[in-house]
Formats: sequence, structure tokens, C-alpha cells
Amino acid sequence: MEFAKDNKKGLLQRLDEGVVVGDGGFLIALEKRGYVKAGPWTPEACVENPEAVRQLHREFLRAGSDVMQAFTFYASESNLKYRGNEAGENFSEDEINNEACKLAREVSEEGDCLVAGGFAQHPNYQPGTNKKKVQEDFRKQVDVFVENGVDFLICEYFENIEEIIWAIEVCKETKLPVAANMCIGPEGDVNHISCGECAVKMVKAGADVVGVNCRFDPFVSLEAVRLMKKALEAEGLKAHLMFQPLAFFTPDAGKLGLFHLPEFPFEISEAEMENSELEDAGTVVVDGRADMDDLTSRVSGEVNISADEDTMPNTPITTQTDTVAHDCNLGSRSPVSTQPEVTFTLTRRRVRFHPHVVAHKSKNDIIKININSDEKCSMLEDVNNMLSYLPSCYYILINLR
Repeated sequence: MEFAKDNKKGLLQRLDEGVVVGDGGFLIALEKRGYVKAGPWTPEACVENPEAVRQLHREFLRAGSDVMQAFTFYASESNLKYRGNEAGENFSEDEINNEACKLAREVSEEGDCLVAGGFAQHPNYQPGTNKKKVQEDFRKQVDVFVENGVDFLICEYFENIEEIIWAIEVCKETKLPVAANMCIGPEGDVNHISCGECAVKMVKAGADVVGVNCRFDPFVSLEAVRLMKKALEAEGLKAHLMFQPLAFFTPDAGKLGLFHLPEFPFEISEAEMENSELEDAGTVVVDGRADMDDLTSRVSGEVNISADEDTMPNTPITTQTDTVAHDCNLGSRSPVSTQPEVTFTLTRRRVRFHPHVVAHKSKNDIIKININSDEKCSMLEDVNNMLSYLPSCYYILINLR
């Protein structure tokens, strides 16, 4: 497949001149919108619902992204069929990767954006033993990216330095710039290889850009990048730095990052970062890896539950049946009794958002929010904040006890 060459600056030239801003965490954003299945986290939405993927690309384009990364995370044949995932039965690896590249390219041409093709760690990686098989699978995705004319490659979400070196080696078979990110924090990889040593090994393997992604907030991630920069300077190596942080605060997370947080995935705050923090770290390419979607749950039908405090009720809700769906649309103040109809599920049976606010998932997937407090009105603010993290829905049951 041939692509017309344009006069756009390439990734490395842009990085030489300043900061490059990437796009965001498609998996969680599209899971919240109902297009990605939590658990497998595979991108068959590129084929099933291409308009949803195209729309999210456009949102990041309008927000100022310089890169449209094709939505190809876990789009290898191994991941599409991993642990009974049905995506691999319905769609081929090439089909998803090709469509993802086309969508990213289409939107990139609406602005001055580069297109990146990315792939992640192999589900069947075995340290030191199956390099040939793992690299064969990596190569299948890379070949599709090259055929679709992406501007650079990203090896992302690797927690073992050995495996990401295998990935870099495959990418270096092409003539494209290579960015390599590990899903690690300041403590280093899963085998206790330090951040700095990981960076040195990645650059020596041929990566043009190195960094971290997906497990920690901007502040923790930035500290890991600083350690990488320090190690590279000590070795006399030159490379650009990159980080793709979460949009969640994770200061108390363990080595596995957000997965160690009891609040994951529903009670997580947005993170904000000042530009000066980026400038202090040196040249970086940055994007928000997860949940950069706005905190308004887009709701079908009559009820629109917003994180805007102006829409919160200022009077207690009361009802004879003690079960209501509250209409927050346009700041309405009156309760609405209704039969519940819910179109999503929680990944956990019971989630506590506050000492007096607990969400339960019943057998028929109705979400029930119990408020056990005399201060029912003030507790509704906690409920509203919690609802902003749930996927799209019709009605929520609120029990006041």
C-alpha cells in the first residue's frame, strides 16, 4: 500500500524542537462509552464500531494532540484469543490492525498529526525461552503498521526489560523511529532492574525514544523518567524521553501501580500537571494513557447525571418505596420514581466510595447505591462523584436508609 509523502515534520525532528503531545487512553475511554470489554481490553471496536474510535481520535485532535496512535493495543492474535476472548473468533489480527491504522490516518489528515502504530507485551512470554515465537507475533503487527505507512512505532506496556528488547529488535528491522515504553514506576521492572538500567538497555537496543506508561500518575511517572534521564546522561547516551501517564493519582500505589489501588477502577481522581513539570524533565512526548475522558457520564434517555455540582439536589430525597431514580438533568430538584433499567455491569460486586455510600451489583445487574447516614443530602454529593466514573446507563437505584 502506497502513501503519499507530505512535508510534515517527523517525530524525531519535532522532538528536537520541543514537546510532542500524544493522544489518550482509548481502552478505558471506550470501555466507559460501552465499546470495549473490560477484562480482555482488546480493540475490536475498530471493526465493530469504527465511528466511536474515529470520534475519540477527533476529540484528541481538537484537544491538541500531535500524534494519532492507532488503536491496536492487545491486537495480536495471541491476545485476541487469550483466556477465552471471543474477539479472535470474530475478527482477524490483520483486520483489526488495518482498520485501526486507517482510522488514525484519516483523522491525522484533518490536522498536522503523525500516525503511530503500537503493540504491547505478549501474553505467553517466557523469560529467556521463546524469543523466536514472541518476535514472530510482534512482527505480524509491525508488518501491518509498515504497510499502512505509520510514521513511527511504539513498543508499549512492557514490564520485563528482556521482552521489550525483543520488541525493539523487531521494530529496528524497519526504517521507522522507535519509541519504547515500560509499564513501570521508579522501582524498576518486575525483575528489579532499575529504571535507569532499563533506559540504557533500551537505547542500546536501538530505541530512539524511551520512557514509561500506563501504571502510574504523571508525578510518579515523571520521577521514573528523571531516573532514566540521569542514567542515560551518566552513560553518555542520547535519546528522547517519553511518558504516557495515567490520569489518576497513584502516590500510594505499589509496584504494579493502579492495580494495587483499592479504588481502581471506579473511585479515581483526574490528575493535572503544569507545563513547567514537563519542561524540567527535558524533551518528552506525553499522553494520558487512561481515563482522559471528561468526568460526565453520557446517559441515554431521560436521566443525565453530571459531575457538575450545580446539578446536585439541594433537598433530601424521600419516597414511600425508599427507592428512587433521581433526575439531575438541567439541575432538576425533584425525585422521579421509576422502574430500573440498567445497561452495564460493575466489575466488582461491591464497591465502597464513602463510609456511608456503598454500591452493589445485583444478580440482574441493577446497580443499587445504599446511603446509610442521617446526612442523606450531603451523601448524595459522594454518589454523584462516583457516578461520574461509571459507564453509560439509563437508571440508577438509590436507597436511602
